[in-house]
Amino acid sequence: MRHFKQTALGMLVTCSLAGIVALLAQSTSVALVVGTGFQGGGTGPVWFEGARLIVGDGSAPIENSVFVVEGNGFTWVGKRGERQPPERAVHVDLTGKTVMPALIDGHNHIGLVDERNGTNSKANYTRDNLTDQLERYAYYGVAAALSMGLEADQELAYEMRDAVIPNAARFLTVGKGIAATPIGGPTGEPRLGIPYGARTEREGRQHVKDLHARGVQFVKIWVDDRNGNVPKIQPNVYRAIIAEAHANGMEVLGASQSNDRAGRREGSAGVGRGRLRAPGSR
Repeated sequence: MRHFKQTALGMLVTCSLAGIVALLAQSTSVALVVGTGFQGGGTGPVWFEGARLIVGDGSAPIENSVFVVEGNGFTWVGKRGERQPPERAVHVDLTGKTVMPALIDGHNHIGLVDERNGTNSKANYTRDNLTDQLERYAYYGVAAALSMGLEADQELAYEMRDAVIPNAARFLTVGKGIAATPIGGPTGEPRLGIPYGARTEREGRQHVKDLHARGVQFVKIWVDDRNGNVPKIQPNVYRAIIAEAHANGMEVLGASQSNDRAGRREGSAGVGRGRLRAPGSR
């Protein structure tokens, strides 16, 4: 028997792919089950029984499991027969299904490609196309997806972030990323012109402030020159961006594909794929 006091955004269940979101920042009180006919967001207890449950803590799967969801949290997990359902609990039979912790995609650039026709264009960045891709994520057991800086329509991205979309993964975004110029990020026509440009420390700090004002938690920056094909953001500028982000309680996530010594030196100073910190900061 296990007792849980965890925040839960929802559940995704299919016969072969399944997911439970146990912890997500900014979660909302949503319970979602795909493939069972159940969808609810109430506060009463829900009794799920019969599934093969992979808890996700390294322990062995629980066969013929039971877990209870109340409001926005998982309150009890165990085997069928170990306890009686709470009064007035809604019963959901998951016999023959497997439930496991949901996947979270922490780095994507969805919206530009339309999977339905194979095109790649800024014009594809629409509510309809984003919803289609988030539904595809949910089908494969992905409960949340973080879009990393190529928001062709930034206002739409914020609207999608704040929305609850039935039968779809949660959409998270860092807003527009920052490069030396709007063409200084990833190459390819559909991506050119999307990032913020920051030639100076002042510009970089202002972009961070604008992102913070919209509730963004991570700042994405591109720091290399794409093998000489685009302008390169300067060290004093990205250090100012990092400092401004940390002053506002934000983290910075950066990408550098440089293979030269300068790129490696910058990487050792905290610039690369991952969290970035200014020299001397913690």
